[in-house]
Amino acid sequence: MKRCVITTLLCIMAIAMYGGDKIKVSIVKQYTDDSVFTLPKKPIEKKVPCLAIANSKYDFTRQFATVAQAIQDEAYDYRVFVVNLRYAGAGIAIDIQGKDLLDNLEVDYYGDFMVGRGHFVLVENEDNEALLKTYFKKDRGKDAVFQRTFELVGEIIPLMPTSYQATYDERRRKIDVKHHIINGDDKLKPKDPVIAPTSTDKKDQNDDDAFDIDVELFEE
Repeated sequence: MKRCVITTLLCIMAIAMYGGDKIKVSIVKQYTDDSVFTLPKKPIEKKVPCLAIANSKYDFTRQFATVAQAIQDEAYDYRVFVVNLRYAGAGIAIDIQGKDLLDNLEVDYYGDFMVGRGHFVLVENEDNEALLKTYFKKDRGKDAVFQRTFELVGEIIPLMPTSYQATYDERRRKIDVKHHIINGDDKLKPKDPVIAPTSTDKKDQNDDDAFDIDVELFEE
C-alpha cells in the first residue's frame, strides 16, 4: 500500500534550536485528508536524559542490553520502546512495549537507554526509582528530544505490535521469557513443522508402465 508523497513536518525550526548534545527523535503520526484533524499550533515533544549502564559488571544490564539489541534488530515498525522495570520477588520484571510515548506526556521517564538505532525509554515511579539508579546512570549534558511529526497518507496503516515481558532471576542469572511478540509474530508459539512435499509421480509412472506391458502381452 503506497503512502501519499505529501508529508507534513511540524517543528523544524524548533529542532534546529537544539545544540549538538541533543539527540532528536521524530515520532510520526499518520492522518488522512478526510479525517477530523487539526495540526497543533505548538510543538509536541518530550525531553529525557540519555542513559548509560551504571556498572558494566552487573549481569542484569548485560542481558537487558542483549534483549534490547535483538528487539531493535527485528522490529521494523518501531524505533522507540517504553520500558517498565520493577523488582518482583527474587527477580526483576521486564516489560518492553513498542509505543508512541508522545500519546501521554504525563508519564515520568528516567531516561533513554539507546541500543543501536533503538530508544528504550525507562518509566520512573516510586516503586522502581532505586532499581533504575542501581543499574543505569544519566549521561550528564546529553538529552534525547522526542518530537511529533505528522504524515499525510491516503489510508492509515496500522503498526504491527511489538512487546516483550520477562523476569530476570537474580539467583540463577537467567531471563525467563513469558511473552515475546515481534511485528505481530508470537516468537514463543511453536512453529508448525515444515513437511517437504513427497512426489509419487515416479511410482505412478512405473505402475502405468507395468499396466501397459501387461495389456500388450494379453493382446498378443
